Amino acid sequence: MANPLYDYTAKNGVKLAGTLTQFSTDGTEWKSIQGIQSMIEIGNEASTIDQTTIEDTAKRYIGGIKDGADQSLEFVSYPDDENQQALKDAANATQIVKFKHQWPSGEIATYEATLLGWKMTSGGVEDLMKFSVSMKLNGDVVWSKAA
Repeated sequence: MANPLYDYTAKNGVKLAGTLTQFSTDGTEWKSIQGIQSMIEIGNEASTIDQTTIEDTAKRYIGGIKDGADQSLEFVSYPDDENQQALKDAANATQIVKFKHQWPSGEIATYEATLLGWKMTSGGVEDLMKFSVSMKLNGDVVWSKAA
């Protein structure tokens, strides 16, 4: 082989199992929220702004303002869970809340989202009762690492 760009050493990934989530309706009191079935994409993406001029022979772009994605968290329903009910109540009121996720790797994402409502999800005779909360991410995600 020709001169390699770098020395490669295989690494193991980190499973999502063990990820913890909290939410806050007031920005100070954090409540655990359990029963999430899969993690959403978290982050913002900028649109493109065309800056091509008549002199250019190929399109040219710059990044625009970042925008959070429309997302939906799906939960296994725990009928007696007060925190799940509090999240549903906040979703009914289309409140702006904060979420915090901590992965087993120690990475933490904190972000604000506008809740857009919630609904029971469909299923069959052997499926678990589930619900989903729809949201739109607001502003930038703050990334940190657990101590």
